[in-house]
Amino acid sequence: MSAPAFLSKIASRTEAASCVAALRHPVVFTNGVFDVLHRGHAVYLAQARELGASLVVALNT
Repeated sequence: MSAPAFLSKIASRTEAASCVAALRHPVVFTNGVFDVLHRGHAVYLAQARELGASLVVALNT
């Protein structure tokens, strides 16, 4: 059985740090559970994006 395709999209700590370093600053970070994405989430993320030049969103499960 082969590995799931999503595994190739997981970045190592070094790769992630390199990607974040390349983003325009300031970088805004947020996280949450968005498994049923709704208007409130979209508004929240849009407001978070307005706080900086780049937005990084982590997904909790």
